[in-house]
Amino acid sequence: MRPYSRLVSLGALCAFAGAQVVALPAASAAPRSAALPAFASASSLRATQVLAEVNAVRLRRGIPTLASSPDLRRAAQFHSREMGRKGFFSHASADGTSFSKRVRRFYRSDGHRRWAAGENLLWARDDIGAGSAVAMWMKSSGHRANLLSHRWIEVGIAVVRQPRARGVFRRNDVVIVTADFGARE
Repeated sequence: MRPYSRLVSLGALCAFAGAQVVALPAASAAPRSAALPAFASASSLRATQVLAEVNAVRLRRGIPTLASSPDLRRAAQFHSREMGRKGFFSHASADGTSFSKRVRRFYRSDGHRRWAAGENLLWARDDIGAGSAVAMWMKSSGHRANLLSHRWIEVGIAVVRQPRARGVFRRNDVVIVTADFGARE
């Protein structure tokens, strides 16, 4: 039985329909965020496995691998945890904060002329493997564009398991995967 899942992608508008540009000139310092609370992680799927699978897909196509970014990982963890706790699935935060403002809290533009970020989201009711998660993204043009973009140089991936998640997850045990892509120059 195939797991029920949902995908959402955010990336460069010029590359594909249904996405948004988040490439901005570097701005003044944003406040540092508070420490993240403890939270349950997925029992079998790990962020390191997803990163390895993403980089394997890129290597097979001759695209440079993505470095793991602690800042983007914190942004992804924050968002996956918030979606799981509050029962929503969107690039915007539960309070309406835009994707770019949320990511900038963690992935700051200090000292950089350019700043860009993109995001892939996925949730599934059943436990899935890294290969399945990346394969789902590769079947969607927006997600595929983010995964294979030469624009990104870093990524932060979070995998969060939320038992009996409410809201859009309908009290199912879900796995929420957030991949935040970034580039700063």
